[in-house]
Amino acid sequence: CDIGVTVDLIQTAENMGHPSFDPKDPYLHFGMDSELMDKENPSSRIHLFQSGKVLFGVISGDVRNEIVRNELIKLTEKIKQIVIQG
Repeated sequence: CDIGVTVDLIQTAENMGHPSFDPKDPYLHFGMDSELMDKENPSSRIHLFQSGKVLFGVISGDVRNEIVRNELIKLTEKIKQIVIQG
């Protein structure tokens, strides 16, 4: 997935209140409230890269399912709202 803008990871982490972001990291990882994401599973994280690419970790569901795809689109829209452009 691509949100279409470059991301200032440091300012975005501050905007999110991300407590453990290291500016040397190549991406910002976090979880979101969603039926697709398992908060207890560290592999079920979202990785946001400076390029604007978003990598979803392990999700519950099949991306070929329209309901699951629509939920991923909603999550992507939420991410766009918290991103600080770089």
